[in-house]
This record gives sequence, C-alpha cells and structure tokens, in this order.
Amino acid sequence: GVSYASDKFVEEATAVNLAMLEHMMQQPYANRIIGSTLTSCRTAEWLWYGSGQYATDMSEVNQKKFRQWLTETYQTDAALQEAWNNSTVTLETATVPTFEERAGETYATFVDPETQRNTIDYLTYMQDLVADRLIDFAATITEAVDDRWVIGTYFGYMNNVYYYNAPTTLHLGVEKVLEDPN
Repeated sequence: GVSYASDKFVEEATAVNLAMLEHMMQQPYANRIIGSTLTSCRTAEWLWYGSGQYATDMSEVNQKKFRQWLTETYQTDAALQEAWNNSTVTLETATVPTFEERAGETYATFVDPETQRNTIDYLTYMQDLVADRLIDFAATITEAVDDRWVIGTYFGYMNNVYYYNAPTTLHLGVEKVLEDPN
C-alpha cells in the first residue's frame, strides 16, 4: 500500500500527474477536455489502505507525520498528557494507536474520549492528512490546466458509513475539501 504521510509518494504522484497532463494538453483533443476525476488509493476513492476495518498505517513516515500533527495541535508535552490522560506520553514518544486501542469499547465506531483520546487524535489527523493531500493534488492540476477544468473526485461519503467504520473511511474531512476553491 501507499502512505499518504509519505512526501516521496506525493512528489512521485505529482510528477506522474503532471506528465500525464502535459501529454493530454498536447493532443488534438485537448481543447475538448472539460474536467478530470482525481482518484487515489484503495478503490480510487481516497480510502486509506486498510480503511473500513482498521485504517492502518503503522509506517515510520506516518508515525513521524502524526507526531508533527500532535506538536502543532498540543504544542507542549503537558497539554498532550492532559488530553490523553497519560502522564508519561510526550510529543516525541507518542505512537500511532494499535489496532486494539482503536477499537471502540462498546461499539466499533464509538470511542471513549476519556480513555481513547489518542485514537480520536489519530483518526482526526488521518482525516486532515487525506483532505490536505486531495486539496494539494487538486491545486496542482488546477494550476497545470490554467483553471480551465472542473476537478472532481470520489470523496465525502456520508450515507455509507453504516457499512464501514465511519471514522476510518477518512471522508469526514469533507468540509475542508468543499471549502477549497480547487
């Protein structure tokens, strides 16, 4: 699978997209293209590999990006420790919650904010990261085509969350995506 946290992934995917766009814009049909569908990852719907059950990404690069997000969010070890109700965690030692930690104590989708704040933060971070990546890719395409195309995507599912574990579909960042002009 791919990690949305990987800057190398973003760099390489951007280069491939720009090469494809350049090729398309040089074709005789270029002036008849009105839009593009931006897709990524599992089922081309911006679903993180493993989403729907665990939303996994235990990679080192994701761990590092999660810690950066925590640092931006909490700024101090004391604030993180208070939020997580854990006096030993620090911004440098916080880890991606395990599968077991991410499971709801009563229902799979519902987690306890008193005892599972690390899971809530991780899922919020993942929502933000997916939305940010989608926005960045859309901005790249919009700029490359001089804002002449409509850019669409498969994102923002709200009605199907009964089938999937809602927070792990990673579509809860839809407001952020809809507010973006790209």
